[in-house]
Amino acid sequence: MLTKLIAVVKRIAMLPKEIFIEVSPDPVRHCEVYRKKGCNHVDGFLCHVPSCDILDKYRKEETKKKVIYLDQVKTNRRDV
Repeated sequence: MLTKLIAVVKRIAMLPKEIFIEVSPDPVRHCEVYRKKGCNHVDGFLCHVPSCDILDKYRKEETKKKVIYLDQVKTNRRDV
């Protein structure tokens, strides 16, 4: 019985550490708003990158800007 338990513990010890540690994204490294605009919302404990509404609004605005830019490029190509 003890040898089986030791074998199981050895197998568990060989598993990658990421399985056991919850890795949450660091807002300072992964937040586009913080990196590009220098926003200080990442200092709070409520900043959670996957559910951050400030980051979500920023991404939507950036997407709209890209769509508008692409539309302008397409219309300029037709004029040439």
